[in-house]
Amino acid sequence: MYMDIKRVAPYLVILFGTIIMLADYTLTYSPLQDLSKMLNHTVGVILNFSVLVGVVYQCYRHGRFISERRRNWDSSVIVWVIFIIFLITAAYQTTSGEIYRALYNGIIVPAHWATEGFIIFLFFSATYRGYRVRSVESLFMVILAVICLVSAAPATRSLFGVILSPLFDWLVGILMTGVSRGLNITIFIGSIAFMVRAIIGKERIIGGD
Repeated sequence: MYMDIKRVAPYLVILFGTIIMLADYTLTYSPLQDLSKMLNHTVGVILNFSVLVGVVYQCYRHGRFISERRRNWDSSVIVWVIFIIFLITAAYQTTSGEIYRALYNGIIVPAHWATEGFIIFLFFSATYRGYRVRSVESLFMVILAVICLVSAAPATRSLFGVILSPLFDWLVGILMTGVSRGLNITIFIGSIAFMVRAIIGKERIIGGD
């Protein structure tokens, strides 16, 4: 039976790497550990090249926006200018230089926190939609959320600390611990299921049907 090596090769690589990583955590064998370290370094090199490909693609994409005068193309000009400034500064002073650090702290850090601010607004919007009382379960979740928010506030803890502090400590220390453990177990099971589907070629992200 004909086998498409281009289609099968990614699955074989994933299967080989998965077996080596799992064996490294379960067996004590020096050659196996050395092979696992070599695979980790190889993955690091591949990730660096992936970052390089992403940078090149973004430059090409913003360059097309500028040349074709697409919507908000002036923002692409700003991105290109900042990228060139950082590139020249890093080549001249390295990333540990004073000018580079000043540019980083003056541009990247404020942009990062501005993005975090938008994410917080989206988070509160999603929380508001998720906490709508439509069932008994949602009502229970809203009551717990209100108790946690009120108990965590400094003013309410100082005024009603005798009542709220033990309740808040019980919710966070006992109830939330059980919930977080269940969530971690679900994440681990989902990760294992995803890995198995990737190995057998059922995930479209790697090339499955």
